[in-house]
Amino acid sequence: TDPSGSTWYSGTTTFQGKRFTLPYYHSKDLTISQDNVGADLANFPVLIDLYDTDLRTDVRSDGRDIAFAIGEETLAHELELFDQTFNLTHAHLIAWVNVPLLSSSTDTVISMYYGNPMAPIVYDSGPVWDSDYLGVWHLSESGTGATDEYQDSSQYKHHGTGGEGDATFVPTQVSGKIGSAQDFNDLDGDFDLIDCGDSPLWNIDGYQITLEAWVQHDITPNTHVYGIMNHKGWYDGYALYINFGGASTLKPVFVLPGDTHMLVGADDVTGLAWHHVVATYDGSLMRIYVDGVQDSTTLTKTDAILPTSFEQGFWIGHGDQPKSEAWSAEYEGQIDEVRVSDVVRSAGWIQTEFQNQNNPNSFYSVGVEESIGYSESAAITLDSSASAGVWQATARYMDGSTDVNHRVGIFSRSFIVKHGASLNLTVPGDAVSDGISAKLIGDSLFVEYELSDILNSNPISGATVTMNWTVSGAPTQVQLNDYGDGIYGRVLNTTDLGTAQRWRFELSSSHQFYSEATSVFFLDLSHQTYLTYEPQQLLRMVMISP
Repeated sequence: TDPSGSTWYSGTTTFQGKRFTLPYYHSKDLTISQDNVGADLANFPVLIDLYDTDLRTDVRSDGRDIAFAIGEETLAHELELFDQTFNLTHAHLIAWVNVPLLSSSTDTVISMYYGNPMAPIVYDSGPVWDSDYLGVWHLSESGTGATDEYQDSSQYKHHGTGGEGDATFVPTQVSGKIGSAQDFNDLDGDFDLIDCGDSPLWNIDGYQITLEAWVQHDITPNTHVYGIMNHKGWYDGYALYINFGGASTLKPVFVLPGDTHMLVGADDVTGLAWHHVVATYDGSLMRIYVDGVQDSTTLTKTDAILPTSFEQGFWIGHGDQPKSEAWSAEYEGQIDEVRVSDVVRSAGWIQTEFQNQNNPNSFYSVGVEESIGYSESAAITLDSSASAGVWQATARYMDGSTDVNHRVGIFSRSFIVKHGASLNLTVPGDAVSDGISAKLIGDSLFVEYELSDILNSNPISGATVTMNWTVSGAPTQVQLNDYGDGIYGRVLNTTDLGTAQRWRFELSSSHQFYSEATSVFFLDLSHQTYLTYEPQQLLRMVMISP
């Protein structure tokens, strides 16, 4: 039934034999031992890293018919890699599965289903990572300097650009701890980096933070600071790096910021091996963990994290910004699985992460493949006339011509149909045709957009439309007012901007039943100028002969 309650489709089909909870031909269980879990953990992203013979033959070539469940509850998952032809006998699967409750007192059994070429492709990486993850980069891409080439799997999509767009500063894809990773070096004369943008979310101004990454190096001799990641970090912001600790040792270092709170760990980050390095702050103590174990050295801190007033970006592969400076603290080696959270991850969480990611084969056991009769299904096509909103699918088991109304005989599930959306600029009028408006500082800037359904051009109300703005040099986000009938607008004071220049404004919409729509326009902001005229006096001289 559609959102209005009208029946869209009604039909019957038959099946026989035993069936799975989910409509797939095959399944196998992955059992996580309670002994590998450091504490009861909610919404924990479990790494599934398998080399498997059954996945070599019984799965779609793109792996998109793989699903995970606990009992009847389907689990959100992110497919990082599926190489069906890894070798002649095995496929290679890397997936991240959100487990609602990972228990430290009982074993957790995850059922992996696969083998349905008609299965819908419905996975999204966002639900795997809770909203406290501001960024999750698997770093499996081969970069060239293209915009947003290093994908952020968190819901915030803080994608990274290699070398700020300069190919000579782009790291190199190499074999990593989990799949592929990035190698940072200066073999071409320029130290590599990944710029993950200037999001205001990087300015964590509360009392909790977690920074983490897998790192490997072969640094000899130790000549400077080697930055893993940073949001500035010395006078404000935060950073995580390894630093020379004397002789041939390298110690993990957490700065929050460095000139007032620099925690230097006691444990070495040894070379030629992968290490899981994590830094946390909980409002009272700064801590460092190496390979799942808390370092013996801590640092007391009780004040809030200081937002940076300098560069606003978050970088991977440097300990400070900008690049090519004496204080840039460039990394030399490999980095994988970088994550930033605006909460403190517990010791049990970090220990379990290390156990899971360091040796997935020992973190869970893999059961044998089970193949059970495939339940029949009816293919229903929702064409362009299907309205956006919450739909209801109901299946009822009938024994002959009689409905079976108890629990095993009826199934009902809600789902959302989304439409595409379009943002169209209507004001300022001088920007409608070419996307460029001109204003004198002090003028009011009235911004108005129409948000409409791409399929039927109907106006969309109830959305959130935001745009970037700057007040006295500080980037911010403003929300447009919903005037109704799909019209969104706001009056802004150009005095906020200050600088006379061309400004770029990016707008985006969000709505439960419509995909994100984006738009861009530019503002040429001018200052008042005056031209004054000063007449020149001309002196005439006459020479008279005596």
